[in-house]
Amino acid sequence: MVYKGLIASVSGRTARIIPDGETEYTVDGIVIPDNLSGHLAKNDSVVYVYFPDGKGLILGRTDGETYGSDG
Repeated sequence: MVYKGLIASVSGRTARIIPDGETEYTVDGIVIPDNLSGHLAKNDSVVYVYFPDGKGLILGRTDGETYGSDG
């Protein structure tokens, strides 16, 4: 499924995310794609996918900011 959340912390190429509307738990180990690596910080709002096997990927920032694109 696709979710929205806030970055709680970044560690290398993964992020811990607080799902939108949650205060009780975080989702750990969500992969940061190359184009966003180095461009995410605590409290940034993101859209991400999370699968039943516990793997996930950040799809983008909710402000639409992109990096590494030629246009």
